[in-house]
Amino acid sequence: MKKLTAVVLAVGLLAAACGGDDASDPASIDSCEGVADATIDLMQDVIDIIGGLDAAALGALMSGDQPEAFDSLEQTAGVIGQKGEELSCTNLNDLLAERVDQLTVADDNAIGQLIVQGILEGDEDVIGRLFR
Repeated sequence: MKKLTAVVLAVGLLAAACGGDDASDPASIDSCEGVADATIDLMQDVIDIIGGLDAAALGALMSGDQPEAFDSLEQTAGVIGQKGEELSCTNLNDLLAERVDQLTVADDNAIGQLIVQGILEGDEDVIGRLFR
């Protein structure tokens, strides 16, 4: 749960903080639009990972054992969060809402559906609220 919390905090930093950006390389982000693009990519990864969990792994996640696949997301989220702070992005919630239609969520991925709903509602801690 600690690593998931780190991912959640990094995404929360983005929401609190905020061209030629390459969302696949968060270190190259140089605009708030790039921060939003990278955040949407990260959220899609979270949705995909959660959607691929079987019942036992999902139960373990809810109990605090996160999948190993979240380990790499933690580092990426930290870089994106840092870029959002550096760029003083204040309109990130609006930029994410504009891009939410880029997310694909299977009908049977209830957690993924909640993530998308949270983004639409401007929830700054959309993932964190799911695990409290």
